[in-house]
Amino acid sequence: MITQNVIKQSIMISVAKFFMLIIIAISVPENIFSQNILPFEIKLNLQEGNIKKAKISITKNGEPWKLIYSEAKCKLELDLGAEYIITAAKNGYITKSIVIDRHIPEGRNKEKFAKFISKIILQQQPEGETITYTKPVAEIIYNKNVGDFDLSEVNYIRLICK
Repeated sequence: MITQNVIKQSIMISVAKFFMLIIIAISVPENIFSQNILPFEIKLNLQEGNIKKAKISITKNGEPWKLIYSEAKCKLELDLGAEYIITAAKNGYITKSIVIDRHIPEGRNKEKFAKFISKIILQQQPEGETITYTKPVAEIIYNKNVGDFDLSEVNYIRLICK
């Protein structure tokens, strides 16, 4: 038989645990709840042909991060404060890269960002030629005028080798 003392003690322990959880929740630093990732989606299309054997390679801060095969669409969560290079390639097609610079002004990480969708279209290499880009074809960076990430014009050089 359970005595009243045991019931009172059990209730006191439960109440104490509840208040401890409240104290912990209040004292947790605010930046733990801030958004430190950015939702990002890549849509890969080929001008002609199918997506089979196409690949997307991603580096994060200069180090290999992810490799994605034969997917027309992929969703990523990119860390703020990092730089990513996304390269789309397929044999017989012109390889393209984009840079995503996730550096933001201090304090901006406490607010949400719009989901960014990047569409990469690969064209076939012309017969008898090899076209390569010496730089990424696009750069996505934080735009203080927009208050969010935006596509930046990139001056790229296209090389044609015969």
